[in-house]
Amino acid sequence: MLEKVMDVIFQHVQAQRGVILLAEAAGGELAPRMVRQAGGGTDTIQISRSIARKAFEEGVAILCQDAQVDPRFQGGESIRFLGIRSALCVPLMVEGKVIGLIYVDTPVRVKAYDEFDLDLLSALSGYLAVGIEQARLREALESERRVRSRLERYHSPAVVDQILGKGKRGEAPSLEVREVEATVLFADLVGFTSLTEHMPPPQVANMLNDYFSVMTDVIFANGGTLDKFIGDAIMAIFGAPVLTTDHAHRAVRCALGMREALGRLNAENPDGPQLLFRIGINTGPVVAGDIGSVRRMDYTVLGAAVNAASRLESEV
Repeated sequence: MLEKVMDVIFQHVQAQRGVILLAEAAGGELAPRMVRQAGGGTDTIQISRSIARKAFEEGVAILCQDAQVDPRFQGGESIRFLGIRSALCVPLMVEGKVIGLIYVDTPVRVKAYDEFDLDLLSALSGYLAVGIEQARLREALESERRVRSRLERYHSPAVVDQILGKGKRGEAPSLEVREVEATVLFADLVGFTSLTEHMPPPQVANMLNDYFSVMTDVIFANGGTLDKFIGDAIMAIFGAPVLTTDHAHRAVRCALGMREALGRLNAENPDGPQLLFRIGINTGPVVAGDIGSVRRMDYTVLGAAVNAASRLESEV
């Protein structure tokens, strides 16, 4: 899109140099995104900071027919140094906010541009601004889709909405590593090895998939976070990444709900293996956040409280 706009400019405007600049998301500084010179020159292009600053800060289109004597830019050292004679600069605006500039100039002629040229660049700036904003929105939506897809593997939809909502409001991301008080739940199937040692692997996989799906639904229904599956065991967290004051109660309600759900699952499969599990729950300070390697990170919790919950479950 930027290249097509620059093609139109150089076809219809007597430009020696042209630059399209976009404001960076961080800090709002202008950075060149498309640069062109007449004749295909490859020299580094420097533009008038005075003209660009006025257009960007005031959101106004500028037609300068002789920059060397224009009273608006008498203090502009870059204009004198670069030998700029005629210049055009128009802002790219979206909902009243300047997101960039289209800038063209020539050191060769005075009065090289007129109102028609200014109108042309203004029309192109509107087209370009809408296209850029749509591209940014598509990129933001795709980024959110990827993040949501990842988060929904471990968190309930309500928790995911809260995490993404905090990010949009500019608050600290909930997935950063920090120390919090949380409740950890471990659930482990009883006698799983002896139960499955004579079962075909596909049957074992299907049984675990059904079991994990039912248990995950119960965890999410109680506002918990699925930390991980460890063989036939489940580890869940309450009170992180979204902080709650009733995380212990949520974990206990979840355990009771998991017991009821397991009873229903066994009843639906009377001829299959009847599953039993042990549950351990513990509350205490934990380190919570995205932890792992540069290649892979997962949200998890660490600490003595986690180890205690695991030991409680194994000793039931």
